[in-house]
Amino acid sequence: MSETSTERQFWDWFGSIQHFYRNMEAAADSERLMNEFEGRLHAIDEDLYFEFSEPLEGGGNELVITACGKQDKFDCVRTLVAAAPDFAGWTIIAFKPAMGFIFTHDHGDVVLKPSELWFLPLVAKSNPRILGLRIAVPDYDPTLKDKIMHSLWIVLDTGLGEVVCAERIKH
Repeated sequence: MSETSTERQFWDWFGSIQHFYRNMEAAADSERLMNEFEGRLHAIDEDLYFEFSEPLEGGGNELVITACGKQDKFDCVRTLVAAAPDFAGWTIIAFKPAMGFIFTHDHGDVVLKPSELWFLPLVAKSNPRILGLRIAVPDYDPTLKDKIMHSLWIVLDTGLGEVVCAERIKH
């Protein structure tokens, strides 16, 4: 996929207003800024999303462009990030990076600590390259099955990174 004028327009727009996105925590109009960014990103593709870092210790910020694990949109993410010019103080990252498993995921009724989960790899006999996981959750509540499944995918996505999670784990 090659860069289009849409990608150039997006990055030209971001370059002209990127200073507003430097410290979203402190921005009085952060919701408006986030909505505007999402609208501009969705003009490229409705399935693209983003994450801004808080200001980094050494200065600068990170902007992650993500397809939320949708493999059919990975080329779109790669093309958009490849088209990004160098912005002083910004690192533009394609896909959510692997963050490891030292964190707690809190989704209301579901709180998961990866260090307390038990993982069993499952390999399909028909295709040994396909990886599945059986994950044991302490104090599992079957009434929260859908929320727990959603949270487990977030844990895997966060721990392994978006691309590895989407490409390697199939069930």
